[in-house]
Amino acid sequence: MVETYKNFNPEVEKFSEYLKNYSGELWLEATNHKFTNELKNDTLKDHIFKKYLVQDYIFIESLVTLIGKAILLAPNMHSKVKWSAFLYAITSDENNYFIRSFDALNITKEEREKTKLLPSINDFANLMLQISNSGSYAQILSIILAAEWIYYSWASSAKDPYPDRFYLSEWIILHNNMPFHKTVTWIKGELDTLALELSYIEQEEIAKLFLKLVKLEIAFFDACYT
Repeated sequence: MVETYKNFNPEVEKFSEYLKNYSGELWLEATNHKFTNELKNDTLKDHIFKKYLVQDYIFIESLVTLIGKAILLAPNMHSKVKWSAFLYAITSDENNYFIRSFDALNITKEEREKTKLLPSINDFANLMLQISNSGSYAQILSIILAAEWIYYSWASSAKDPYPDRFYLSEWIILHNNMPFHKTVTWIKGELDTLALELSYIEQEEIAKLFLKLVKLEIAFFDACYT
C-alpha cells in the first residue's frame, strides 16, 4: 500500500523528501528492483541486459529532448549551465558507453535503430515528450528528479567488487560518481526552491507526477524480463 500525504509542510521536510515519502513503498521497489540487484551482483543474464540496453538507448532520446526543454525554461543562466552540463554528459560519456557495450554484446546497428519500444517503456517516453511539449518547469524537474534519483539510489548502494563485465560495472559507475551525485542534489534543490512558490494543488499535482514516474521506472525494469 502506498502511503501518501495530503499537503506538503515546508517546516517538516524539503519538497524533494516529501515526494520520496509520497511514493511510499513504490520508491523501495524502484530502488531495490530485481533487475538492478542482479546487475549489481553480476548475476544478470546477458540477454536481459541486451534487451534493456537497446530499449534504454531508444528511450533516452526523449530524456534528451526533455532536458533541452529544461534549458529553455530554466529561470537563470546558472540553471541553464547546469542543465547543459548534464545534457553533455548524457550525449558524450554515456553515449560512448552505449556504443562500446553494443559492440561487446553483438547488438547490431539495425537492432538498436529498428527495435520498437515495449508498451510500458513507450508510455514512459511519450509522457516525457508530452511534458517537453507543454509542461511547466516544475513538472520537468519532477520527472527528471524521479528518474535520476532512482538511478543514483540503486547505483550508490553497489558494493565492491563491481561486476567483471564492463558493461555492467560501467553502468553502475555512470550513476554512482560525484558529478552525477551533485547533479541529482542540484535538481532536488532547484525543485525544493520552486515548490515554495506553488499552491497546495500544484504541489499535489507534482507529487502525483513524481509517483507516476516511479511506477514507470518499475515497469521499465519489469519489461526486460517479459
